[in-house]
Amino acid sequence: MHGTRDLVTDTLERVTRPVDVMHEICHQLSPYQLEERPITGQTVIYKDLSIDSLAVMDIVMELEDRFDVFIPINTVAEIHTVEELAGAILTLQARRGAFPLRTGPAPAAWCGTVRSGGRGRRRRLP
Repeated sequence: MHGTRDLVTDTLERVTRPVDVMHEICHQLSPYQLEERPITGQTVIYKDLSIDSLAVMDIVMELEDRFDVFIPINTVAEIHTVEELAGAILTLQARRGAFPLRTGPAPAAWCGTVRSGGRGRRRRLP
């Protein structure tokens, strides 16, 4: 039989904090930064980064694995900013019952000052 302590520990291990989602997204996108502009919640993925659609799909698959969610392709097509991507992940986790969803805009500071040593891919698709 499981005690209260086991139940609380199990629940805490499944909780993903919004800051963790933003940090992971920023980490995944950092190789595609242009110049030394930091990645924030307001970063427009295709406009502000040097990234193509194939790289975005690779990153989405990595994030799906990391956070145990499935982002439908029609949802991916509607995502423009880092904040929207994080929101999609958090919403899907909340629907799954992994943790309570906090609403409101994501603080820009969640990404901190993630910077890349390189510029990533040069080719951009519209």
